[in-house]
Amino acid sequence: MRYSFLAISLLFCCISGINAAAIFTIDLNPPLLGGVPDPQGLSYATSVLDNTPPVHGNASDILGLPDNPGGITNFIVDFNGSVTVGFDVDIRNGAGVDAKVFATQLDPTEGFDLFISANGTDFSLVGTFPGSTSQVNVSTPLTINIDFNDAILPNGARFLRFVNETPISSATFGTDFDAVGVVINEATVPEASSLVSLLLALCLFPTLRKRVS
Repeated sequence: MRYSFLAISLLFCCISGINAAAIFTIDLNPPLLGGVPDPQGLSYATSVLDNTPPVHGNASDILGLPDNPGGITNFIVDFNGSVTVGFDVDIRNGAGVDAKVFATQLDPTEGFDLFISANGTDFSLVGTFPGSTSQVNVSTPLTINIDFNDAILPNGARFLRFVNETPISSATFGTDFDAVGVVINEATVPEASSLVSLLLALCLFPTLRKRVS
Protein backbone atom coordinates (compact mmCIF):
# COMPACT_ATOMS: atom_id res chain seq x y z
CA MET A 1 0.00 0.00 0.00
CA ARG A 2 2.83 2.39 0.81
CA TYR A 3 4.38 1.75 -2.61
CA SER A 4 1.05 2.36 -4.33
CA PHE A 5 0.48 5.63 -2.50
CA LEU A 6 3.98 6.86 -3.35
CA ALA A 7 3.60 5.88 -6.98
CA ILE A 8 0.21 7.55 -7.27
CA SER A 9 1.63 10.75 -5.75
CA LEU A 10 4.53 10.76 -8.16
CA LEU A 11 2.19 9.99 -11.03
CA PHE A 12 0.08 13.01 -10.13
CA CYS A 13 3.14 15.25 -10.02
CA CYS A 14 4.30 13.87 -13.34
CA ILE A 15 0.97 14.44 -15.03
CA SER A 16 0.77 17.94 -13.54
CA GLY A 17 4.09 18.81 -15.19
CA ILE A 18 3.13 17.57 -18.66
CA ASN A 19 2.05 21.03 -19.80
CA ALA A 20 4.96 22.86 -18.19
CA ALA A 21 6.20 25.67 -20.43
CA ALA A 22 9.71 26.38 -21.63
CA ILE A 23 11.92 28.87 -19.80
CA PHE A 24 13.58 31.71 -21.75
CA THR A 25 16.58 33.74 -20.60
CA ILE A 26 18.67 36.37 -22.40
CA ASP A 27 22.47 36.09 -22.38
CA LEU A 28 24.16 39.34 -23.43
CA ASN A 29 27.64 37.85 -23.18
CA PRO A 30 27.71 34.42 -24.84
CA PRO A 31 31.09 32.66 -25.00
CA LEU A 32 32.85 33.73 -28.21
CA LEU A 33 35.17 31.82 -30.51
CA GLY A 34 36.79 33.84 -33.26
CA GLY A 35 34.35 36.70 -32.82
CA VAL A 36 31.17 34.60 -32.98
CA PRO A 37 29.35 32.51 -30.34
CA ASP A 38 31.10 29.27 -29.47
CA PRO A 39 29.40 26.55 -31.57
CA GLN A 40 30.56 23.58 -29.48
CA GLY A 41 27.82 21.24 -28.27
CA LEU A 42 25.22 22.64 -30.68
CA SER A 43 23.66 21.46 -33.93
CA TYR A 44 22.37 24.27 -36.11
CA ALA A 45 19.30 24.57 -38.34
CA THR A 46 19.83 23.08 -41.80
CA SER A 47 16.51 23.94 -43.44
CA VAL A 48 14.08 26.84 -43.41
CA LEU A 49 10.46 26.51 -44.50
CA ASP A 50 6.99 27.94 -44.16
CA ASN A 51 8.23 31.45 -43.47
CA THR A 52 6.71 34.85 -44.03
CA PRO A 53 8.66 37.11 -46.41
CA PRO A 54 11.66 38.67 -44.63
CA VAL A 55 11.77 42.45 -44.36
CA HIS A 56 15.52 42.31 -43.86
CA GLY A 57 18.01 39.70 -45.04
CA ASN A 58 17.41 36.39 -46.75
CA ALA A 59 15.58 33.42 -45.25
CA SER A 60 18.76 31.32 -45.53
CA ASP A 61 20.59 33.73 -43.20
CA ILE A 62 19.05 31.82 -40.27
CA LEU A 63 20.81 28.60 -41.27
CA GLY A 64 24.13 27.25 -40.05
CA LEU A 65 26.56 28.73 -37.57
CA PRO A 66 26.08 32.21 -36.12
CA ASP A 67 28.09 34.66 -38.17
CA ASN A 68 26.98 38.13 -37.12
CA PRO A 69 30.11 40.16 -36.27
CA GLY A 70 28.08 42.83 -34.49
CA GLY A 71 25.42 45.39 -35.25
CA ILE A 72 21.91 44.77 -36.55
CA THR A 73 22.48 44.82 -40.32
CA ASN A 74 24.88 41.95 -40.92
CA PHE A 75 23.84 38.36 -41.54
CA ILE A 76 20.53 38.58 -39.69
CA VAL A 77 16.96 38.17 -40.88
CA ASP A 78 13.61 39.57 -39.72
CA PHE A 79 10.70 37.38 -40.83
CA ASN A 80 7.94 39.83 -39.88
CA GLY A 81 5.67 37.00 -38.77
CA SER A 82 6.82 33.39 -38.56
CA VAL A 83 9.42 30.84 -39.61
CA THR A 84 10.04 27.10 -39.25
CA VAL A 85 13.56 25.67 -39.10
CA GLY A 86 14.58 22.02 -39.37
CA PHE A 87 17.51 20.10 -37.93
CA ASP A 88 19.48 16.98 -38.90
CA VAL A 89 19.35 15.70 -35.30
CA ASP A 90 16.50 14.97 -32.91
CA ILE A 91 15.64 17.83 -30.58
CA ARG A 92 15.97 16.66 -27.00
CA ASN A 93 14.89 17.81 -23.57
CA GLY A 94 17.98 17.73 -21.39
CA ALA A 95 19.14 19.26 -18.15
CA GLY A 96 19.35 23.02 -18.49
CA VAL A 97 19.44 24.90 -21.80
CA ASP A 98 18.15 22.85 -24.75
CA ALA A 99 18.22 25.37 -27.61
CA LYS A 100 19.70 28.78 -28.39
CA VAL A 101 18.55 31.60 -30.63
CA PHE A 102 21.44 33.82 -31.71
CA ALA A 103 20.27 37.36 -32.38
CA THR A 104 21.34 41.00 -32.17
CA GLN A 105 19.00 43.79 -31.14
CA LEU A 106 15.99 42.84 -29.03
CA ASP A 107 12.86 44.92 -28.64
CA PRO A 108 9.85 44.50 -26.32
CA THR A 109 7.67 43.94 -29.41
CA GLU A 110 9.86 41.08 -30.66
CA GLY A 111 8.54 38.19 -28.60
CA PHE A 112 7.46 34.87 -30.10
CA ASP A 113 5.52 31.68 -29.49
CA LEU A 114 7.69 28.58 -29.90
CA PHE A 115 6.26 25.39 -31.39
CA ILE A 116 7.84 21.97 -31.96
CA SER A 117 7.13 19.17 -34.43
CA ALA A 118 8.42 15.80 -35.60
CA ASN A 119 7.11 16.10 -39.17
CA GLY A 120 7.10 19.82 -39.90
CA THR A 121 3.30 19.84 -40.14
CA ASP A 122 1.80 19.03 -36.73
CA PHE A 123 3.10 21.47 -34.13
CA SER A 124 2.59 21.80 -30.39
CA LEU A 125 3.29 24.90 -28.30
CA VAL A 126 6.19 24.60 -25.86
CA GLY A 127 6.41 28.17 -24.58
CA THR A 128 6.27 31.91 -25.18
CA PHE A 129 9.16 34.36 -25.19
CA PRO A 130 7.54 37.68 -24.20
CA GLY A 131 10.35 39.83 -25.54
CA SER A 132 12.80 41.91 -23.56
CA THR A 133 11.55 44.33 -20.93
CA SER A 134 13.31 47.17 -22.77
CA GLN A 135 15.19 47.58 -26.01
CA VAL A 136 18.58 45.88 -26.07
CA ASN A 137 21.16 47.26 -28.50
CA VAL A 138 24.45 45.40 -28.60
CA SER A 139 27.60 45.43 -30.72
CA THR A 140 28.23 41.73 -30.16
CA PRO A 141 25.88 38.75 -30.58
CA LEU A 142 23.45 37.79 -27.85
CA THR A 143 21.56 34.58 -27.23
CA ILE A 144 18.06 33.67 -26.13
CA ASN A 145 18.53 30.52 -24.09
CA ILE A 146 15.64 28.07 -24.17
CA ASP A 147 15.13 25.41 -21.51
CA PHE A 148 12.27 23.13 -22.54
CA ASN A 149 11.75 22.53 -18.84
CA ASP A 150 9.18 19.73 -18.37
CA ALA A 151 7.40 20.34 -21.68
CA ILE A 152 6.63 17.13 -23.57
CA LEU A 153 8.42 16.86 -26.91
CA PRO A 154 7.19 14.57 -29.70
CA ASN A 155 9.40 11.59 -30.44
CA GLY A 156 11.85 12.39 -33.21
CA ALA A 157 11.19 16.14 -33.04
CA ARG A 158 13.26 17.97 -35.67
CA PHE A 159 11.41 21.22 -36.32
CA LEU A 160 11.02 24.46 -34.36
CA ARG A 161 8.53 27.14 -35.39
CA PHE A 162 8.72 30.76 -34.23
CA VAL A 163 5.58 32.89 -34.49
CA ASN A 164 5.55 36.56 -33.51
CA GLU A 165 3.67 36.80 -30.23
CA THR A 166 3.41 40.58 -30.08
CA PRO A 167 2.08 42.97 -32.74
CA ILE A 168 4.52 44.08 -35.39
CA SER A 169 5.23 47.82 -35.15
CA SER A 170 6.36 50.21 -37.84
CA ALA A 171 9.85 50.17 -36.36
CA THR A 172 10.37 46.51 -35.52
CA PHE A 173 9.65 43.41 -37.55
CA GLY A 174 10.26 40.47 -35.27
CA THR A 175 13.27 38.71 -33.80
CA ASP A 176 16.60 39.49 -35.50
CA PHE A 177 17.64 35.90 -36.16
CA ASP A 178 21.26 35.08 -36.83
CA ALA A 179 21.15 31.34 -36.10
CA VAL A 180 19.24 28.68 -34.15
CA GLY A 181 21.01 25.75 -32.48
CA VAL A 182 19.92 22.80 -30.37
CA VAL A 183 22.04 21.22 -27.65
CA ILE A 184 23.35 17.76 -28.52
CA ASN A 185 25.67 16.96 -25.61
CA GLU A 186 23.31 16.96 -22.63
CA ALA A 187 21.78 13.85 -21.07
CA THR A 188 18.09 13.70 -21.86
CA VAL A 189 15.39 13.92 -19.21
CA PRO A 190 13.03 10.90 -19.22
CA GLU A 191 9.82 11.71 -21.06
CA ALA A 192 6.73 12.03 -18.89
CA SER A 193 5.05 9.23 -20.86
CA SER A 194 7.83 6.86 -19.85
CA LEU A 195 7.61 7.98 -16.24
CA VAL A 196 3.86 7.44 -16.27
CA SER A 197 4.35 3.87 -17.48
CA LEU A 198 6.92 3.21 -14.77
CA LEU A 199 4.75 4.65 -12.02
CA LEU A 200 1.70 2.68 -13.15
CA ALA A 201 3.81 -0.46 -12.95
CA LEU A 202 4.80 0.45 -9.40
CA CYS A 203 1.13 0.91 -8.53
CA LEU A 204 0.28 -2.55 -9.81
CA PHE A 205 3.30 -4.32 -8.34
CA PRO A 206 1.86 -4.96 -4.83
CA THR A 207 -1.34 -6.40 -6.37
CA LEU A 208 0.60 -8.69 -8.70
CA ARG A 209 2.81 -9.84 -5.81
CA LYS A 210 -0.25 -10.77 -3.75
CA ARG A 211 -1.67 -12.78 -6.63
CA VAL A 212 1.58 -14.67 -7.06
CA SER A 213 1.66 -15.42 -3.33
